[in-house]
Amino acid sequence: MVEMVVYNIFIYQTSTGLLFWKKTFVDKIKEKKVELFSSFFSAIQAFVNDLVSDTSTNGLKNIEMGNYIINNNPVPEIDIDIVIIADKEDEKELELIAPKIGRVLCNHSELFEDWDGKVQRLRVLDTEIIEVLLSDSSLLTQDLISEENKKALEQTRNINYIDEYNFLENRYNKTKHLLKKLNILNQMDLIAQKINDQDRLNLIKKQRIQVKSDIKKTKQQITYYLKRAKECISGNFQKRQVSDDSIFDLSYRDAYINLYSFSKKLKLLGNIELAKEYYIISKYLIDKPDKIKPRFRFILEQILELPDSPDAYISSK
Repeated sequence: MVEMVVYNIFIYQTSTGLLFWKKTFVDKIKEKKVELFSSFFSAIQAFVNDLVSDTSTNGLKNIEMGNYIINNNPVPEIDIDIVIIADKEDEKELELIAPKIGRVLCNHSELFEDWDGKVQRLRVLDTEIIEVLLSDSSLLTQDLISEENKKALEQTRNINYIDEYNFLENRYNKTKHLLKKLNILNQMDLIAQKINDQDRLNLIKKQRIQVKSDIKKTKQQITYYLKRAKECISGNFQKRQVSDDSIFDLSYRDAYINLYSFSKKLKLLGNIELAKEYYIISKYLIDKPDKIKPRFRFILEQILELPDSPDAYISSK
């Protein structure tokens, strides 16, 4: 079998074509050509994304260029494309390693959130992606899998992991989105395991218990507040099933209080847009501006039709 070599790996944001990360493993392709390719592929990706519909799974997969193959593997759950340039003799090998690289990226998904363009944030990927390639020594040239390079990787990996841990800890402390907190803790846990830091693991365990408790409590509160708001509105409908004017004139103070609290709790589940919408609607119930009078009954019916299950309001964003 002809030895296959990976020359370059690029990581792009699928939706924008933004280049997050790149790594050159062999100098056979000159740096200027790598830069040219990076811009070229980003433009092609944008073009293909315009051609295919949002619901389509079709996209750019493989391009053959002379003796090279350009292999593209999307990771849709984190809006990323992995692009690999390699010798074209063994495409099947690329198909095996790309999912492994995808799993590495998913384990570090927070690094790509609100990215500020600072490459040092993504240094931890250098170590893990190279480790994936090292798992099959035919993918790299012998100088890259030397004992010297392996030792150098080992020395930098813990520094990079601690930097990432500190970054994640900062995001954990800043966000109020409880499910986001849980996801961040899971990524922090992976790092603490890799650096064998038992103190951090114990702290994460306590934090995870607290966050799960907060999620459970928030769901209970959402159920309670929505139920009380609906009871107030339903009670008024039963009082006067007549004109829209009479419905408008009744008191909705209890509905306002509970819908307002409902909207605040939605933020904790990450549903920011719906939280804003029902905060505004809750104010309508107490302020009753004249502009909403013609559609006031519709607004009330809209509230009554809201799902009772708190799980319906969970946002993964």
